[in-house]
Amino acid sequence: KCIKKMHLLHIAYYNQPKIMQQLIFCAKKKIANFMFTSLKLGSETELPAGTHTYPFTCALPPTLPSSFEGEFGHVRYTVKVTLDRPWKFDQDMKMAFTVISPVDLNVNPRVKEPYKLELEKSFCCFCCRSGPLSVITTVPVTGYVSGQTIPITCECDNASNVGITSVKFILRKRVTFQVNQPRAEKKQSKITISELSIGPVAGGETRTFTQQLEIPALPPTNLLNCGIISLDYDLHIECDVSGPHRNLSGNIPIILGTIPLASFKPPAPYTDVPAQIPTQQQQDQDPSLAPTQPVSPASPPSDGAGGALGWNVADSAGGQLYPNIPPPQFVETQFRAPKITGIEDSEHTTIVGDANFAPRYPTFQFNNATAPPHH
Repeated sequence: KCIKKMHLLHIAYYNQPKIMQQLIFCAKKKIANFMFTSLKLGSETELPAGTHTYPFTCALPPTLPSSFEGEFGHVRYTVKVTLDRPWKFDQDMKMAFTVISPVDLNVNPRVKEPYKLELEKSFCCFCCRSGPLSVITTVPVTGYVSGQTIPITCECDNASNVGITSVKFILRKRVTFQVNQPRAEKKQSKITISELSIGPVAGGETRTFTQQLEIPALPPTNLLNCGIISLDYDLHIECDVSGPHRNLSGNIPIILGTIPLASFKPPAPYTDVPAQIPTQQQQDQDPSLAPTQPVSPASPPSDGAGGALGWNVADSAGGQLYPNIPPPQFVETQFRAPKITGIEDSEHTTIVGDANFAPRYPTFQFNNATAPPHH
């Protein structure tokens, strides 16, 4: 049995948008004021052994950017509890949590349109000029959410005498870190998320390929109000040709949101059986068409570990605006924090949860189509 004496119980929320460049420059931008809550327990209070609960709430500003962990910087949210004990070292407990700033793809008309990327090149050998090599890549929309697949159609018309070794489709995360003190500098990184390839296509051959590229749990394209970190995605197309010739390449911009396009329907799974129109009874039994309740990443994990996973500053799942959109799961991203402790912490700080914190992002489970065979 143990009795602890203490003066105050401090609860502090921290927001840390921070950049590190070569361990020389450090930039921070305060997005929201630190929020402190102190539970005054008298001049000196004795706590007997056992569990003591002190409920509290704190409203998050609606302009917060989403949580983000990068190689040279991060947007990280933590909560820290300090037990102020007289004549002894304070006891600290710290925990990181996820904040989601919603990105509704339905309010952006540009992401609803198809995108076509045309690459064309003719090859010269001495005085001879070959026919053109044309690679046309199309996607039905440019707005997606984590868990969706990007349907890709690629038409290769090779009228040249140079063969195509492969055509690669690479989903990339493009991050720009910038500092203004002591001087303005930028650092950019391009990170491969996932990729696939097709081919080959011989000279004089024409082939059409249809593929699907799945999007894992990723932060949305929205770090507004951060100012020192910007985040974008693209689909990079690289056409590798044989011989001493320069490859063809281009990019398709991709917007990653937290609320999927309500009007976009992915292609049906490939089959040789003609499609049938579903009956009204089948439509009524389709769980994807049933109304859903809005969900929040604050739900505790299913393993019973307890504790909140994070908060959204609005209806990040879109359950209220689009009731027929299936609710997402909140999945840990592959990009983790090396640690969540900072210079304000001491050896007496206890980390709650995983010290290598990974934010959780809304990830939707669709009946993604399977790609038909090449032809």
